[in-house]
Amino acid sequence: MDDYRSARDAQGALRVMFTLAYVSTALLVLLGAIWVGLSSASRVAEPIGAWLAPPAASPMAISKPASALVKNEMRSMRWARRSTA
Repeated sequence: MDDYRSARDAQGALRVMFTLAYVSTALLVLLGAIWVGLSSASRVAEPIGAWLAPPAASPMAISKPASALVKNEMRSMRWARRSTA
């Protein structure tokens, strides 16, 4: 009977230890899954980003804003019309 009482008294401490072990294991698994997911996502996204980025020599890489390019094109079209008229 004494063994039963001592086991019942130790039950609370064992529950706490089991809960801590379970929670720490679950957190480690969760962090590992997040790490694997982020590293996999970056391995997939980097080649796609490099594939979608414009090359350095393309007109898209010009530092002028698009509005300035459109204005220059409109000016050249006006001059072309004037010279042909």
